[in-house]
Amino acid sequence: MECSPLPATDRLVISGQPSGSTISVVDVSGREVLPARTITSGQSVELDRLPAGTYRAVLRSSGRVEMRTFIVLR
Repeated sequence: MECSPLPATDRLVISGQPSGSTISVVDVSGREVLPARTITSGQSVELDRLPAGTYRAVLRSSGRVEMRTFIVLR
């Protein structure tokens, strides 16, 4: 899984994941701030509701979990 742009402002583009994957976003304390949803490669996650800070994109697919840390700037 790849995330861009880094740092992010209003959206995060996710690529390189298998079809049928779900993605959620959690803050540094592990609290889910954007609920899980199905995503396809190249699709973006809107971040406009999140305040500036550090977050993790959590991708689940076929029993595997991948996490990528990213920063939102305002």
